[in-house]
Amino acid sequence: MATHTPPLKVWIWVACIFLAIQGIVYLLFTNMQKHEPYLVENPFDDQIEQIRGAFEQNESAFKVVIIGSSFVAHGVACPTEIQALFPDKNIQLHKIWNFGNPLQDLIEQRNLIELLLELKPDLVCIQTAAAVLTVYYDKKEIPLAHPTVEWIKNLAATNRLISRRIAFQMKQTNFQKEGCYPRGIDERKRLDTLNFIPRRKSILKREELEVVFQGLGQLQAAGIELTLVDMPNPQQVQESTAQKKLETAYAPLLHTYEQELGMEHWVYTGQALHFRDFIDARHLHKSGRIPYTKWLLKKIEQKIKN
Repeated sequence: MATHTPPLKVWIWVACIFLAIQGIVYLLFTNMQKHEPYLVENPFDDQIEQIRGAFEQNESAFKVVIIGSSFVAHGVACPTEIQALFPDKNIQLHKIWNFGNPLQDLIEQRNLIELLLELKPDLVCIQTAAAVLTVYYDKKEIPLAHPTVEWIKNLAATNRLISRRIAFQMKQTNFQKEGCYPRGIDERKRLDTLNFIPRRKSILKREELEVVFQGLGQLQAAGIELTLVDMPNPQQVQESTAQKKLETAYAPLLHTYEQELGMEHWVYTGQALHFRDFIDARHLHKSGRIPYTKWLLKKIEQKIKN
């Protein structure tokens, strides 16, 4: 029996249709980037203005700022969410976050220390990872695949993002105004999975942090208390050998923070969180964000009492 092979014209039409679909996908993704600030920019100025306004409205509250990466952006509840869940707590908890290496970048590039001295919070919490780790972004540091392979991988990732947003009705959000997180993120399907690729990290050296230590010293001199605070991992990650090795590797730098600045280190001891409590393997979902924020508020209350 003869095998029928589609003529070349059919294959050309298939290729053209495929490329047209991918062109639409690319345009949709580009449009999303323009309209969803979470994907393209860090609304730093909005964060500062929000904090300034909130502090002025309620001067009697204990004022706390937590500084960190997108883990903090997703992992700590917004002020409105805190007010709704914990109306009896006279604590203002606000977050200042940035992608990548937030502590160094915000201090060196965005005058964070001067702004904090102006805002005068009672306590500044700093994400532990932001204080001890650096994330690589220089492509020379990262072995890349062939450009064609990278293009295909990026296209596949874009398709996954588009389909995920369509499937779970990702909605527009007031993310930029509140400096919080896209509400649509909480509509994503919750999965127990380890389908992620961690970025390359290295432990910072004390000599690389001179500006950071000087700035934190200025905050302390102004009467602002400082502490390092962990963002939680899924229990499966937290118990892994790799995580234990990482914590052992940066322990000496944590000791330096304690020795030179007297900073406490708050290790997360709240309820165990699993992959279903995370958007991916690191960023908290609402089901993880609420218990983490509850634990953090308890630590702050203990700090106030002491």
